[in-house]
Amino acid sequence: MISKLYNEDGLNIVVKGFCPVDVLEIWKSEKLNSYRYLKGDYLVKVSEHNKTVYITDFAGSQSPGQLPRNSTIVIQDNEIVYCKQNWTTTRKYYIPPQGFERKTNFDDFFHAIDNAVALRCTDNPTITLSCGHDSGVIAASALKQNLKFNALSLRSIENEDVLERRSELVNGTILDGFTQGSGHDFIVNFISDNVVVSGLGADELYVTGDDELLAEFYADTIDLYASRGIEHRFPLSDYSVWEEYFSLDERIINKANKSPFIKYMETLDFPVHYGEKVSFGI
Repeated sequence: MISKLYNEDGLNIVVKGFCPVDVLEIWKSEKLNSYRYLKGDYLVKVSEHNKTVYITDFAGSQSPGQLPRNSTIVIQDNEIVYCKQNWTTTRKYYIPPQGFERKTNFDDFFHAIDNAVALRCTDNPTITLSCGHDSGVIAASALKQNLKFNALSLRSIENEDVLERRSELVNGTILDGFTQGSGHDFIVNFISDNVVVSGLGADELYVTGDDELLAEFYADTIDLYASRGIEHRFPLSDYSVWEEYFSLDERIINKANKSPFIKYMETLDFPVHYGEKVSFGI
């Protein structure tokens, strides 16, 4: 989905996805440092004569499998003349800066979640809410911040008690009739808003590090929603959330089950499903 186009004095900028800032002004002032000031779920393509610059968001959700995540790439005369990738993919490769001390409380992590959700939970979005940790954290944060949103859930694949209590808290809707396949294929027919906010991809980002599966999820769901004119946003793929998650001291968390996300919901008394993972029918 193309969200913005800029044309000025031979400078052409295309923004694909969600980027709530003025890309043109940032590009004029910062050039290749633009990525430091851009926020959202986007791919920016800047064309100047024989040079093309690509800037991707943290998740790479608008260019899955095509361009590296959170990167700046410059192509001139059909050759890559500059490439900066600004993060490493998984915990296995994460190396803290020299002198870095891991954090022994969740304050910065919780703050990063709230900022990421507030940034994307605009334009009266629909949150696809399951009884899992990822969508639960998003809904809990949006509720905490009094953000305006709708919530849709599927009954047949969920923990009934947790789902009912979550839906009641956010004044959501639980849909019946779903049996198998992708919950997104089913739920897209009931969405009346132009924006969907989901926790898709968090398992791959925070637990398994499965980049190929992450790219597949992003590509499939973005295309599905875009075909209906709906924009898909991913708060938990925000770089600041990722950075704060992997800055936590391992003595206070169990990263294998994403316990920091559980802790966030517990702090807000938001219903938590403690059993096996229940996905959104993917």
